[in-house]
Amino acid sequence: MIDSKQPEFTEIQVDIAIRCGIPQKAPGITHKNSPGLAVVMVNFGLFNVTHIPTGMSLSTPYERHSSALLIMSEFALIAHANGFKWDELNTLEEARERISQLRDEPVPFPNATSTSQGVTRPQTISEWVNLSRSFFDEFPWEEIDPYQLARENLSKCGEQIPNDCCCGECDEAYRLCPVHKTDPDDLKVGGTE
Repeated sequence: MIDSKQPEFTEIQVDIAIRCGIPQKAPGITHKNSPGLAVVMVNFGLFNVTHIPTGMSLSTPYERHSSALLIMSEFALIAHANGFKWDELNTLEEARERISQLRDEPVPFPNATSTSQGVTRPQTISEWVNLSRSFFDEFPWEEIDPYQLARENLSKCGEQIPNDCCCGECDEAYRLCPVHKTDPDDLKVGGTE
């Protein structure tokens, strides 16, 4: 049940994909800043992140709702940082293609790192997605509640990405400047083509 102090969350029924081909409705919760994603309880006591348009699970089942909510918020941050929304991807192929395009990009959140030969770096989106789909034990040892982290992430998804382009005419995602036809990160502030 959703508390009236949390109006940004909405209870929904999600058509989930089942292997036998018969769609099934499952209870879920979504957030206004994570369009196209929901935390769904497919089996009693197990929660996973589901892509609403396709009904496909994006994560392993979690024992705690807050853990699945954190993963949903991280999927939402990936979309937000890369200028797309999960509800715009209507097929499984579109979702796979988008993740494939972003596979080598670093995740836009600090709690996912990889260490190799003494060097720590942010995980790539591909590494993070693969890890989010593998099973692990959820003994509640964290210092910060996953629910609180999820709410912080989801609030970030509601923020507008700053427009750092020198011309101030960047597209909605601030990825490609239509005036200069290049990535705004490559432009110097106040510079020209």
